[in-house]
Amino acid sequence: MKKGRIITVSGISGAGKSHFIKDALTGGFNLEKLTAVTTRKQRENEIDGIDKFFMEQDQFNYLNENNELEGVLDKFGCMYAFRKSDIAKTGDGKNLITEAYFSEVPTFKQLFPDTHCVYIMPENPNAALEELNKRNIPASEKLKRHKDMIFELEKMSESDRKNFFKIFHNAYDEQSLVRFREYLSEITR
Repeated sequence: MKKGRIITVSGISGAGKSHFIKDALTGGFNLEKLTAVTTRKQRENEIDGIDKFFMEQDQFNYLNENNELEGVLDKFGCMYAFRKSDIAKTGDGKNLITEAYFSEVPTFKQLFPDTHCVYIMPENPNAALEELNKRNIPASEKLKRHKDMIFELEKMSESDRKNFFKIFHNAYDEQSLVRFREYLSEITR
């Protein structure tokens, strides 16, 4: 049996990562979502176990101390990781797709060398900022994310592009999704 692969999708807040992933999961690519566990508070429109596995810090610590988590990361003051049992599905030929923060991609590639890392770059960063402003999150978090967006876009214009197999420009239209689907068709055969 052919081993499955992991595909990470990165990009600034509001770039369309979740939209690309949701579209890919309905496209017949033998993909399953690799869902992160997190101590972040659940947002109004999120579903526990679908969007993320939301848990208290002590539960997260328990899983981590029992060697059940991989890729532990502190982002915006919240802990994130993946369950090792979920990642093991690649051994059964399952392809997994997940979001990954820009800063965690080099570590993710070290942990899982066969990972295909892609980056979603908004054609217009102001459109991503508008998407971020629509979210029901505190102003202080929006400010942190806005600063993070500026930093990340500057890094992506420099040498950090080498961490990604492919960069997709999102014009927030159907054609952007079509290009992503074509790429997935190539790598999930």
